[in-house]
Amino acid sequence: MAHYAATIVVPRPPAEAFAYLADFANTAEWDPGIVSAVRSPDDGDAPVGAGSRFDLVSAFYGRRISLTYVIEEFVPHERVVLVADTSSVRSRDVITFAPAGEGTSITYDATLNLKGVLRVFDKGLQLAFGGIGDRAVAGLKKALGA
Repeated sequence: MAHYAATIVVPRPPAEAFAYLADFANTAEWDPGIVSAVRSPDDGDAPVGAGSRFDLVSAFYGRRISLTYVIEEFVPHERVVLVADTSSVRSRDVITFAPAGEGTSITYDATLNLKGVLRVFDKGLQLAFGGIGDRAVAGLKKALGA
């Protein structure tokens, strides 16, 4: 299992920061490891909320990995949990929001679990995950004006 957590403060109100991050189609704007991110066409015109699906393509050591994230938990302006589950990996991203002065404190907590024979790569994945997370958080700070 690989784990990454970071907290940042951005100069945006919680409602605005939440709306931007809960719409995981925005991920390609701030995470340099994401090649593409779109709202699943299966969702139609429904507002983003519990059950919303996002199709992402991630670049990882020269490979492209397709993941479909589903919002598992949706508490407006406070918390969103997104999960992607394939035969080889399970990713869980927990993003929490709290007022911080005139801005928002955002805590991003991500875990990545390899499955089956791929679990032998857990230690190497943990080492790589730190750098991946740092680059994503730097992009998020920039996107939200921090």
